[in-house]
Amino acid sequence: MIRCLFLLALMACGPQLGHADTIQDGRNACRNFLDNSATNDIALISAGRCTGMLDGVVTLMVYNCALAPAANIPKAEAPYTTGASIQAFLNWADNHPERWGDSFSEGVIAAMIETFPCRN
Repeated sequence: MIRCLFLLALMACGPQLGHADTIQDGRNACRNFLDNSATNDIALISAGRCTGMLDGVVTLMVYNCALAPAANIPKAEAPYTTGASIQAFLNWADNHPERWGDSFSEGVIAAMIETFPCRN
């Protein structure tokens, strides 16, 4: 219980403690997640933010694709797994180092649109 409270407090502390603000931060966090190389609590929180960001953004984009295919909003087809969406983001980020300073969420959106375009 104490460990859970500590982790919640760490998550609330902001960017200096494992928060993935930029595409580069998100890339590092997602790489740690896929490689299972998080070695401390802050790295684990960062890896959790990777999966949380990707799952949240992708879910909204899939709903946008299904419910409003003609709308000019970010949308994508559903990837098969969270791992597939993480790998798609990493591939996209590796191919766009000029955007590493942009926000993590913008990178996720761009990667999903490019990799899993809405076909409706």
